Amino acid sequence: MNIQKLISFLGHTSNSDDLMDFLSECGIKQEPKGDSVTRVRSKDKKISLEFDLTETYLKENPRQPIGAGWFTFSSVDIYPEADVVLPFGLSFKLPKTEVDALLGKSFDNADKQVQKYYKEGYLVIVFFNEKKTGVDIFRFKKPNKYNIESMNLGR
Repeated sequence: MNIQKLISFLGHTSNSDDLMDFLSECGIKQEPKGDSVTRVRSKDKKISLEFDLTETYLKENPRQPIGAGWFTFSSVDIYPEADVVLPFGLSFKLPKTEVDALLGKSFDNADKQVQKYYKEGYLVIVFFNEKKTGVDIFRFKKPNKYNIESMNLGR
């Protein structure tokens, strides 16, 4: 799966034919259901998409969702061994120093295991392993109102 293409759908609602067609092509047939945040996972559970209720998304985000569905695609978590092409030259085998080189300076203290970066309009949250010699999870999302304010992204 091409994650760069997938993250281009962040902000699309569950009513988006483009998003649902792309997920279907990638073997993800499940659609978001429920009454709050819901996750849709790939069959191998190595990719996890988070959908917020569109009503909640509207309150927390400066952008309007694309489409009129009940749920809005808000983030995606990618786990090791996922059969994906990661954006920005990222790899699960990269140590923190190399992730910093690709994504720029983190918004968090260097000693924290979870680091937030801002790259090309995306918030990239990196969950490093304990020794920071590799990555356990990459999370991609668009910054919400809180992120924009706390990270001073409205420049």
